[in-house]
Amino acid sequence: MDTLERVRRLGFRRWYERELIESHAYFVTCFGCLILVAVVLEMSGLAEMATERPLLLLLILGAGVLGVFSWKRFRVILARAERFAERAVCAQCGAYGALDVLDHGTPSAGPEDAGWMQVRCRKCAHRWTIE
Repeated sequence: MDTLERVRRLGFRRWYERELIESHAYFVTCFGCLILVAVVLEMSGLAEMATERPLLLLLILGAGVLGVFSWKRFRVILARAERFAERAVCAQCGAYGALDVLDHGTPSAGPEDAGWMQVRCRKCAHRWTIE
């Protein structure tokens, strides 16, 4: 399900909360991979048998790839959530996140782009576009 449909289904505030939780789960995964790489590098100095070193290097490579992937996902999800959060304030009454999605467009520039939403404030019925 795309971002805009999830905002429509969950509501903006719940969607934003879930995006922050998901992005920080990726951050914790990245941090765990960093610790794992440091521990395995320390262990590789202690490995005496020739068969252990390739396995440790494979573990370092796997944790490194997972860490880089997690860092990229963390940044993309957090940037998207913050971009929408900055524009979720009604210019007329100042209400934050109290909006209904009226219409939306599809992303055009890739995974960082979440498209656009035409929204209406629940308090004063003011309409604006969030990009």
